[in-house]
Amino acid sequence: MWAPPHHDTDALNRLLQGYTRFATTADNARHVTLVLLIPHDSFPNCNDAAAISDLWWHPVFADKWRNVVKHVEFIRQPTRCIFTGAAGPMHHSKSLAMVTLSSTGQSIPAACLDWRPILLAGGQRPFIMVDCNGTESLLVERALRLSSLTGVVRWEGPLRSFSSTTRDKRAVFRGYLDADSQGPLAVQLRVCSLREMRALRSCFVGASTLFTEPSSLIADFGGIEALLDVKDRLESVVFISATKALVILQGSQASWEVALTEAATRDPISCITKIRWRNSRHNGRTWAKPLALDIDLRSARSRARPQPLQPGAEDPRFACLLLLRGALGADPDGLLHALMSSLATNSSISLVQSHRLGSLGVHEWAEIRDGLQAWSGQVRIQLKDLSELESLSRIVHGCCLDSHGETRTLELHSASLGHNSNDIGSAAEQGNGSGAVTLRESPLP
Repeated sequence: MWAPPHHDTDALNRLLQGYTRFATTADNARHVTLVLLIPHDSFPNCNDAAAISDLWWHPVFADKWRNVVKHVEFIRQPTRCIFTGAAGPMHHSKSLAMVTLSSTGQSIPAACLDWRPILLAGGQRPFIMVDCNGTESLLVERALRLSSLTGVVRWEGPLRSFSSTTRDKRAVFRGYLDADSQGPLAVQLRVCSLREMRALRSCFVGASTLFTEPSSLIADFGGIEALLDVKDRLESVVFISATKALVILQGSQASWEVALTEAATRDPISCITKIRWRNSRHNGRTWAKPLALDIDLRSARSRARPQPLQPGAEDPRFACLLLLRGALGADPDGLLHALMSSLATNSSISLVQSHRLGSLGVHEWAEIRDGLQAWSGQVRIQLKDLSELESLSRIVHGCCLDSHGETRTLELHSASLGHNSNDIGSAAEQGNGSGAVTLRESPLP
């Protein structure tokens, strides 16, 4: 049977607790064997059970279920799986792990299972990986293809990143190296060159060799923004999930413990909680973590976690996209904040800027930035109900913006507004006849 989703630990715990209770009380429990199918990503060059176990983990492997988990088999060749999606079935190629639960017998070491023959084996050369936000993929692709980096035969992408989630889409580009650039030093020099590119300063760069490099460490974190805070101290980064990454670090263990402690104080939810060895090296021992007790960290995360929002929070029906096309002037950030302040004043809606990644709370807004971290002219806004959405739409489409002597119009897009979301004429007719409200951008000194 399929195991519950990885994020639904409550459902998995209920299933395993029920099976454990049955195994210890039922008379015929020894005749019942349960096999869980768990999909997981396939990592490059991880072809045996030990290598896969180093990088992938599931709650079913927790110590409390060790007595009933008897065997784990990894199916190496991916198979097409069909998952439930918000808009319909989703087809993905995934590798599978078969976890056998039984109340009798002894545990058997994990093993790999081949279910399809290998028709052709080739392309074992290492490649560079550039991981970026999905909204920046076009700019990153342009920068990579126009770069003067030598030794790269071809750039491929954007591909789905191992760190991509339903809410936070991320992409990865692969740069395949020629025969003269495959040594460890040559690969690292090219990684360092890419890290220094201005257009890639919000990206993470690493090499495929990290998947099997014993000296690489595994960083556990709550949010990718935690890695952005220490990006200058990361020589190489390759994501293996949305909350784990393989890293090569700069600096001593003591300096990292201090840095992790300061980060945990600032942002206990997204911070790096632990940097450790992989399981096959030093038994997965922790290399560095915040200098605080685990119970204190859990308490801090609980206090920092946002309170349940009022009805309508994160409701896509009341989310909208504000769009300003064309040139943004000499100070795009100044224009952005002046625009949002003017909208908040005219609509009497208390709009607050959000600095979190992902979904927004009620009355929060977040700008969309390009690969150079400049405002792209787009703003995501989350409102409480349809009346607020219609009110903001009337103001946006009944007003214009005056920037450097050039009159510009704004657009507001929302699924709830339908085809009338950009009907400027109808919005203007609903106004008070006083004409369009203009917002003038302050000239730079």
